[in-house]
Amino acid sequence: WKCNKHLLPGLSTLARKYLATPATSVPSESAFSKSAYYGRKERTNLNGDSFCQSVFLKDKLVSEQ
Repeated sequence: WKCNKHLLPGLSTLARKYLATPATSVPSESAFSKSAYYGRKERTNLNGDSFCQSVFLKDKLVSEQ
């Protein structure tokens, strides 16, 4: 996109903004780590909503500290 940006400058800008690959996957790795903790076999009676809420709240608690 950078090489041909002179042909379609608007499309080039949008493509570079929305099609870019993130530089790191740390947030997603952190989420998977937390979900593995909450999804372990000792906690199998959590329903889907409770599971999602637990992961969300734990993430917010850690980020505020």
